[in-house]
Amino acid sequence: MIMKNWFLATLFFGLSLSILSGQNKAANTDIFVSQSVLSTAQWAGFKYREQLDLARQGDMRAVEEILNFNGTVDGREGLDHAVTCLELLPYASDLVFAGALNKGKPALRKLMLERLTLAQGRTKTESLRKPLAEWAPLTWAVLNGQPFEPSDTSTDECMMSRPRQQKEQEKAAPADITPKEIKQ
Repeated sequence: MIMKNWFLATLFFGLSLSILSGQNKAANTDIFVSQSVLSTAQWAGFKYREQLDLARQGDMRAVEEILNFNGTVDGREGLDHAVTCLELLPYASDLVFAGALNKGKPALRKLMLERLTLAQGRTKTESLRKPLAEWAPLTWAVLNGQPFEPSDTSTDECMMSRPRQQKEQEKAAPADITPKEIKQ
């Protein structure tokens, strides 16, 4: 009987530690998400997972929302959220992430520069530990106050996010008539 109770207590303690560690993975991704950040998002009425899933697909508005959430969290939650932002960057694309940062206030860019630098030391993804200038040059430029200058061919992608581009294409696909043809 004592062994059974000891075993159950040990099992319960082990499960509690894994839950309280506060580390999750976002649905179908390798993006770190802290349980404490999710709790704060719930308290703030922010649909964190929904925005993260959209941002992961390259939705610039969702990336903006995720970045702006940095104003809601501080301390350890701020660093945990910064790790999420850092790990989101390759999924959203350098172009979309930099575009969203560029729309933000200078104070947000300053905060993100500090937090992303610290997040690089905390992420478990080795490729993200390289200098941002090497693998995300547009984001690095925006973070350091340089003008946002995407190439001409990528401007359209930056102006309309991938999920919205897909929706626009789906709307246009059934009809073979373009708006110009309707006017004529």
